[in-house]
Amino acid sequence: MRNAFLFVLIFSAGCDDADVDGCTGGWFEFKCSYSRGEAQNVKVSLPRGPELPLKHLVKNKWRDLDGIRSVYQNTTGKYFSVLVKNLSQNDFGKYECRRKSKKTGIDLKKGNRACGVSSMTVYQGSSTTIQCAPNSANFICKENPTEPECDILDSAPVYSLRAASEQDQGTYWCGFQSERPRFRVAWQKIQLQVVNVTQNRLRLSPGQNSSYPCPYPDGLPLQKFVCKGDNSSACPNISSKFSLEDVSENQTVIITVHGVTEEDSGWYWFGAESSSGNEKHFFHKLLLLVKSESSTTLPNKNNTSPIYPSTSSQPHKQDERWKSIVIGVVVGVILLLLAVALLCLHRHRCCFVMVPTADKEDHYYDEIQERPQQVGAAALSTIYATATLDTVAQPGAHHRENKLPADEAFKDNILYMQQYS
Repeated sequence: MRNAFLFVLIFSAGCDDADVDGCTGGWFEFKCSYSRGEAQNVKVSLPRGPELPLKHLVKNKWRDLDGIRSVYQNTTGKYFSVLVKNLSQNDFGKYECRRKSKKTGIDLKKGNRACGVSSMTVYQGSSTTIQCAPNSANFICKENPTEPECDILDSAPVYSLRAASEQDQGTYWCGFQSERPRFRVAWQKIQLQVVNVTQNRLRLSPGQNSSYPCPYPDGLPLQKFVCKGDNSSACPNISSKFSLEDVSENQTVIITVHGVTEEDSGWYWFGAESSSGNEKHFFHKLLLLVKSESSTTLPNKNNTSPIYPSTSSQPHKQDERWKSIVIGVVVGVILLLLAVALLCLHRHRCCFVMVPTADKEDHYYDEIQERPQQVGAAALSTIYATATLDTVAQPGAHHRENKLPADEAFKDNILYMQQYS
């Protein structure tokens, strides 16, 4: 009824003026549209204070004026947006937007009741629904922690959350919005708190038992329970399959599951409740998966695909093939390096020659050392060798008559031979 009455007021004023009900503690936002070339001539006045400064705004960015009032210029949509938060008695009255072509006014009135304030608690990973009070609300929004504006989530009075996380925690508002004239007013505040709980995943075979400890926070009621379901707010308590041993001195519950079947698969919530059952606190969430070994490979009833898709062995074979190739390359490189090293050693190794003695019975091997040769007209090559001789003629003119022992002639056992080439 209020919604219909509001629209009557809007259309009876020729879409230039409207009366809107607000509430203390809520917020109000209206938009002042302009045509091309009119931005410099737009003037906005509020129930209290002078006209808002619009000429020196940073375009497309919110400007906080005093912690309560904020203004924003959208150059794409060609409008100014004025937001007033935490409405007080002085904020109710006439809001006016003036351009050269026309003037638009909105009379914000204080309603008969204060804004509704409520709080909700949802456990991490659980589902919940944010429900607006039945008061003609047509939007739900969530306060932006970095911007003054409230981000619209849904144009319906109901908003559903699935698998709530810490990002969903915050302040939500319900209210009414209109496009002619363009305004939003919020009158219901909902504070959502997301409580973190420990989580565990357990894989068992049919008939198998398992047990593990789970700590819980201090101050919980003594009576512990377990319920099954995706949503903690709507899961029935169960007593079979699970047993809970409360070790209060350690603030730990020993959770034991026994004799499970495939039908027992699903989500389970563990908590504590008051003796009356009206107050419940959850502290743990378990995902139980019960599958037999055969069910992971046998096809289903329609023989179309296995319950769990089997992993293909083709990637494994490809990995083995690549490993063989890599090992072969590495071994080849190592053998090649060894061959190069042996070749270099062979080319630079020492060579040995045999010098026969006079009686050709014993052989003595001496080392021949090659030295760098000088390049010239007649390159001189010097070869060092050790020879054993009985006697040798002394060099000179009378070498026939004078013979010296080999030891004297070759004192150092070195025979010098020169070869000219």
